[in-house]
Amino acid sequence: MLGTRHTGDEVKILKISGYRVQLYAGNNSREAHNYVTTLASKVKELFPDTEVYTFFTPPRWICQAGDFSTIEEAEAMLHQLKSFLLLKDMFIVKEQINVRL
Repeated sequence: MLGTRHTGDEVKILKISGYRVQLYAGNNSREAHNYVTTLASKVKELFPDTEVYTFFTPPRWICQAGDFSTIEEAEAMLHQLKSFLLLKDMFIVKEQINVRL
């Protein structure tokens, strides 16, 4: 039988308006792509429970972390990330976030 087998263990995701910490927005070069990939790995290593997103929105590679429903939660993560990564240009962005149901 062909197809996908569905078990009861599927995770359902709801998209809502929320906040993420933007760690980096670079150009469309290979170096920028490599940097966001490395940065995402580092954040996952430091904060394994935090979702990290890397994507290309022309003309930039972007790396964002977290799915926060309040700006206070995002600010707390921003301060933690700044203390561990020592990056100056991180800030909070309003995004559609993923909430697990």
